[in-house]
Amino acid sequence: MATVLRNALLGAASSAASLAATLVSTVFVARLLGPSDSGVVALVLWLVTLAASLADRGIPQIILRYAVLQAPTPGAEVGLTRAMLGPYLRSVLLVGLLSAGLAFVSSRWTGLSAATIGVAVCLFAVYALSALSIAAARSQDRFDQIAWLSVIGGLGQVVLVPVGAIVAGPVGALAGFAVRYLPQALVLPAYLERGDAAPSPGMQAYARNLWLSDLIEIVFLTRVEFLFIGYWLGEASIGFFAAGLAIASPIEQIVLQIAPALLLGFVAAGRAATSERLTAAYSNAFRFVALAILPVCVGGAAILPAVLPLAFGELFRPAIGPSIIIMLAVVPSVLSVVPWSLLAATERARPLLAVQIVLAIGTTVILAFAVPYLGLWGAAAARLTLSIATLLLLVVCVQRLIGIGLPLGSLARAALASLLCAVAAAIPVAVLPPATALFFAVPLGAAAYLIALRCLRVISLEEASSMAKFAERRVPAPLVPAARNLVLAMAPRSSRHSLQDSV
Repeated sequence: MATVLRNALLGAASSAASLAATLVSTVFVARLLGPSDSGVVALVLWLVTLAASLADRGIPQIILRYAVLQAPTPGAEVGLTRAMLGPYLRSVLLVGLLSAGLAFVSSRWTGLSAATIGVAVCLFAVYALSALSIAAARSQDRFDQIAWLSVIGGLGQVVLVPVGAIVAGPVGALAGFAVRYLPQALVLPAYLERGDAAPSPGMQAYARNLWLSDLIEIVFLTRVEFLFIGYWLGEASIGFFAAGLAIASPIEQIVLQIAPALLLGFVAAGRAATSERLTAAYSNAFRFVALAILPVCVGGAAILPAVLPLAFGELFRPAIGPSIIIMLAVVPSVLSVVPWSLLAATERARPLLAVQIVLAIGTTVILAFAVPYLGLWGAAAARLTLSIATLLLLVVCVQRLIGIGLPLGSLARAALASLLCAVAAAIPVAVLPPATALFFAVPLGAAAYLIALRCLRVISLEEASSMAKFAERRVPAPLVPAARNLVLAMAPRSSRHSLQDSV
């Protein structure tokens, strides 16, 4: 469990660096280019992600899921990444050429310039190579390298996106976004092990099902609202919706980075002779993901009326209401990663694919009615509805196929604590100017959450003691006392002296 937690934290750290850079870059783009051109940038970034998902054919999933089983130690010479490199590059080349041709043919209707299309194709290639490199690094337990490369790429992106936007508009901004993925793509050769491994038919079937599942998610469950909003409401409305996503998505993506660590942890737990270890791993993962995401999203929704205009400018004030709903939709979306990881770890890719097909159909139907009649509010409400449906379907699949249920009592107490956090944070936002309100809202919300956790006994003495010991090993020495006091603040009042003695 310690290895899983370490990898999860490193994955979250690398994602945090990348997404912080993306958020800052998105703010620059919104302020420098305005709602319409920032909507164009957001749309192209989504299309690039879609093309990369189409090209990967599930190959990164093969490497992540099976290389770790064949390589008992990091760097073992198994050759699975090298064996999959050729098929991956051929697929990327084919999809890149087809996408570029389709974009040029349709440019009369989309309005995209040749320069924009050319930069988008380059961004696609770098992004695709980076995705394969990250999967190979994770399979070899090189989470720390991913974190450092994310920091390097993020710093380059923060500098070059605004410079590019000033010099060349949307084209320059997109070129700056490509810098984020370049360091990770360049180190791909370092992960090519020697050996003659090749994917088995079972591996290929597993990858195919997850590839289709991921492709459906990218097409229908991530940014498909852009197509409906662009058709019915225009590019400026895409910019408004993208502003809400720019604030909510980094939170979602940071926590989603625990998925690879969870998957590998569930694989290890599944090898145990009894099912108790797997049940405990699932329950603990659900509880701690909820403890991390609920206060951030529910509390974040409470302070969005102050955050969004302050970050993006007064022109984006119409995005406040839909953005609050988008932020709340992150909660079920992130919680879904736990049952998804368990199903993937136990090689139940077919149920995952079935869930995605159902949701894809539901997404298309709901957005077709919600956007033309309810506008941005309808698009945001559809996102929340579908995120809840995703979580429920995956939880039901785990319950029926594996026989593991949810820790409902702990989740309910964590939800109540997060509501108290949101109430405390909302008070300054309601009565003070935005900048001043944020100065008080964040610490008030955090304090209310910690007090609620302790009063509601959400975290047990044993769990708090384990967290404190982990902090002592992983946190820099000057920060150890603060980390220990933070854990003490979450522990039940009656057990604080016992916890202090235990650590």
